[in-house]
Amino acid sequence: MLGRVIRFPRWAALPLVWASLFVSVTASAEEEAVRVAYVAPASCPDEQVFVARVRSRTEHGRFADPGELARTFDVRLSEPEHGAGFSGEIEFIDVDGSSARRSVTGATCDEVVSSLALIMALSIDDRVAQTVAREQASSPSPPLAAPSAPTKKEAASAPAVSRATRERSPEPTPLHLRWQFGLNAGVLNWVSPSVTPMFGGFAELGSREHGGSLRLSGFDARQTKLVRNGAEAHFATDWLRLDFCPLAFAAARQVMISPCAAFDAGVLSARASGSELVRKTSSAPFWAAGVALARLSWEIAGHFVLGLDGELAVPLVRRHFVVNNPTVDVFQAPALGVGAKAGVGLRFP
Repeated sequence: MLGRVIRFPRWAALPLVWASLFVSVTASAEEEAVRVAYVAPASCPDEQVFVARVRSRTEHGRFADPGELARTFDVRLSEPEHGAGFSGEIEFIDVDGSSARRSVTGATCDEVVSSLALIMALSIDDRVAQTVAREQASSPSPPLAAPSAPTKKEAASAPAVSRATRERSPEPTPLHLRWQFGLNAGVLNWVSPSVTPMFGGFAELGSREHGGSLRLSGFDARQTKLVRNGAEAHFATDWLRLDFCPLAFAAARQVMISPCAAFDAGVLSARASGSELVRKTSSAPFWAAGVALARLSWEIAGHFVLGLDGELAVPLVRRHFVVNNPTVDVFQAPALGVGAKAGVGLRFP
């Protein structure tokens, strides 16, 4: 026995048609096809970082396929020739050729990149919101029941929710650390007679955004001084230095100046030939000094760094050496010493 066929009236399908049209319109309007052109110095975050920050602020943008009409965001960052800080510019180029431009500045390139990513995300959201409103207004929609009047509590909270949705603040600037290893050489006058050459190596941990650094160095210095009656005094010293540079200031493109404070501690050995060398202070070979220095750093090709330091030192342990027969002063540490050194380092990332 055949079953009976149940026929629905045609008007019953209208709600289904309206619902499908509404879903298709909303889905097509919830994203915008875009392209990004990104140009930035080597010291700034790259294009992948910029795109990731845009994605974290909006879910309505997608990259256009080749040949597809799409709005272009032209992003350019630059470091001023003189003075600290970075500047960035973003230009919106529409498919009809019209354009608009926004510019921002910041103390670090990372801050500028975050601000430009926020500007791009807000622009995408605004365009999608306008498209959704326009397409929903032109598409058929089922009759809706009259909305109920909002309560006083809802009316009071609605503006605050709207502002919180539209007003987005940039994310806190992350701290990116980088290492540097290198060698240096120079001269100083507070560990042995006259001006003494020194050689050493260092390891440094620094911040890419703020320019601060912490460096541990090791040095070796040796000096021979002729004394009357054919005697010679031989000095050898090895020491460690811990220095801290809290800030860095841009002097020119890729050139930074940093004020630093350091502490030196090491051992000093001394002997004489042809006479007797006498240490007039404590017999312990330990010595220490507090150092103030200014560091000039020039970054080359993003990884190699040339450095130049000028130093003023206050010896905390002042050594005094003499030879006997006859008695002659060989070396006495000064109350205020000076020094300079140059170095080369490899920095990464």
